[in-house]
Amino acid sequence: MWISSYSTSRTSAFDFEADPAGLRLTLRWLIDFHAALSEDDRFFPNNFFNKLARNDALMAQIKMGLEEHEIRTTCQQDLKEFRVVRERYRLYQ
Repeated sequence: MWISSYSTSRTSAFDFEADPAGLRLTLRWLIDFHAALSEDDRFFPNNFFNKLARNDALMAQIKMGLEEHEIRTTCQQDLKEFRVVRERYRLYQ
């Protein structure tokens, strides 16, 4: 199976080095898997990934070869806007 030939030093999808609390999902494993499988395009066989990500921006950025920090930078404005809207609906502090 193609996954068994892929090895990584990370044991989790969470990046504990960058975020000791483990609250931030790392994109490194997505980027690495895409790089390993990009020649036959098995990584994005259909639009299911886009449904999970809510649009095709993340898939396009991974295909363009952007690094994780570059991808995170592109969504900072959307995150700021989300945090403002979220405050209206929070039930606790």
